[in-house]
Amino acid sequence: MNVSMFKTKRFIYNIIEKNILNKPGCSCIVGSRRIGKTVLLLQLEENNKDSTVYIDGTTFKEGIDFKCLYDKFISEGKLNILIDEVCKINEDLLADFMSITRRYAGELCFIITGSVGASVSRICDSIGRGGEYILPPIMYIEYLCWSSGVLNVTIEDVKKLTNYDKYIKYIKDQNIDSTADYLSYIKNVVSDASESYLRATALGD
Repeated sequence: MNVSMFKTKRFIYNIIEKNILNKPGCSCIVGSRRIGKTVLLLQLEENNKDSTVYIDGTTFKEGIDFKCLYDKFISEGKLNILIDEVCKINEDLLADFMSITRRYAGELCFIITGSVGASVSRICDSIGRGGEYILPPIMYIEYLCWSSGVLNVTIEDVKKLTNYDKYIKYIKDQNIDSTADYLSYIKNVVSDASESYLRATALGD
């Protein structure tokens, strides 16, 4: 995939880059199929090339030595290991993958994702040391930013939109709770970088 063709970035991009990259641990990004998880990981790699590597988990083959792989990345100065489609890692490799990754999560930043949210969450919980992040469907407010020329969207950019207040009033009047809650949530995360981007907060569980 040629990531350079994807010029726009989601709200979550800045949050992940600011709050997770370069910090030891294992976090996961979940969301429905074809929502943009792979593009997000590739954008993170593209913009942090020296310290970041992207891996398609389906390429892990029998006989792989995860310890040697991670040691190699460390020797190359990599701090962030982005692993896509972890739920498709062969079952014969999965236990070894989780065990070795758990050991290195105290030294490296792992961000994992995949098309089966429950499996990704289970793997992330097993490795530990991080949190779960929601990538929601693209919202109209993001389209508004992109169409106004803002390609890397932050809540500050949203507030500058001339129709921001009207949009917020509209979604509240229409009782579109998921969008309203998400925008409110984004505001809190941006204003307080220490606040986690966790499932319970994002979904209001």
